[in-house]
Amino acid sequence: MINVAVIGCGYWGPNMVRTFVGNSDVDKIYCCDKQPDRLKLMKQRYPKVDVSKDYMEIAKNTEIDAVDICTDVTSHYEIAKTMLENDKHVCIEKPMAVKVSEAKRLVDLAKKKK
Repeated sequence: MINVAVIGCGYWGPNMVRTFVGNSDVDKIYCCDKQPDRLKLMKQRYPKVDVSKDYMEIAKNTEIDAVDICTDVTSHYEIAKTMLENDKHVCIEKPMAVKVSEAKRLVDLAKKKK
């Protein structure tokens, strides 16, 4: 069993939350978004999810094993880097980053963190 967080609950994030809710290997789901109305909707649809407006809370939460980053591409690099530095498994919805150099740095960091 793993605990996952979906960061970004606008366009694609709700699809990922639904997928994780239906996965018997997922124990706990966290939703993170800056917009309170999006978090309210996630909580209405899935009452058992925990919600947060601050992705740093997700990064520091030692109960969370993995994150799925579903935010705007301009924030992918910074959020993914933070999550990797805090020992989270990371899935980034495409595209991975704005710049190839950022994507390469994330791959190098992921390799370093194993």
